[in-house]
Amino acid sequence: MNVDIRIMGVETRIDNIKMNQEILGVPDENIFIDYDRNGVKWNAKRAWSKETDATHVLVLQDDVILCKDFMHYCKMIVERYPDDIISFFPHQFRELKDLRIYPVSPYVYVHHVSGVATMMRTEYIKPCLDSWRDDISGDDVNITEWAKSQGINIMSTIPALVQHIGLESVYDPSRSIGGTVFYEEDPSSAKWELDYVNGYANLQKGGIK
Repeated sequence: MNVDIRIMGVETRIDNIKMNQEILGVPDENIFIDYDRNGVKWNAKRAWSKETDATHVLVLQDDVILCKDFMHYCKMIVERYPDDIISFFPHQFRELKDLRIYPVSPYVYVHHVSGVATMMRTEYIKPCLDSWRDDISGDDVNITEWAKSQGINIMSTIPALVQHIGLESVYDPSRSIGGTVFYEEDPSSAKWELDYVNGYANLQKGGIK
């Protein structure tokens, strides 16, 4: 199994884009800049739609910090859970108060996708994009709705393998989110060898967010 990585964003965040491009060895043709501010959904479609022979595609946004040895963990998750959609930023779990108990295994099934960093099987991409609705503006919500309709699990991890810088959205400030306290620059101490996925309902305080 192999992963084709794309980075999408706006020109004002080019420094962070180039930093992650260098870390991950992403070719220039896999960088998608929305110069005319056509919208995150439009740009996400461009990024996801590029053809590839890889088994999986990972799309990163322009305001992401990666943990140490990110691709090591990315490929490990792909090999263990190839059929799940991986949402690397645990949007449901951003503060300590969001957790009822701390998971022993780092793998967590979550209720929705965060567009900060998302990976899925290449064969999922076309039917997923074909399902996107005009009345849903977010790429993340559209992916979530498709995954639910197909019975596909959405997985994240605690500790988080990416951090959201927390910049205000250039498209819709009301959708801006901060980071997560569960991000670890070096997540190697987590028990990645455990073959158990936690359900969000067992971990989360106060129900689904």
